[in-house]
Amino acid sequence: MTDTVTILKAARDLIAKPENWTQGAFARDAKGRSEAIDRATCYCSIGAIAKVARTNLGSPVPAPVLQALGFTSHCRLAQFNDSHTHAEVLDLFSKAITAAEEAER
Repeated sequence: MTDTVTILKAARDLIAKPENWTQGAFARDAKGRSEAIDRATCYCSIGAIAKVARTNLGSPVPAPVLQALGFTSHCRLAQFNDSHTHAEVLDLFSKAITAAEEAER
């Protein structure tokens, strides 16, 4: 399994429950306040990827992960996260995981 697949699966798992996903901020605490990734309880797509990939928010999404999700910039991924439902975001991750796993074969 590649780092891309591992990161996508872990990030999806991190935001799988609606209460662990957010919009409009990379990460939030239990009270809904914008928070640092290491102290947060919920994450947007980028925040989840940054947490599991252990990157900083200055450049949070490794290029292969971003490409697997079908985006050319993390700004586009943020826009998708903030303009789609939780179910749609999870579906995006699921499709990217499947495609990345198939590409490995």
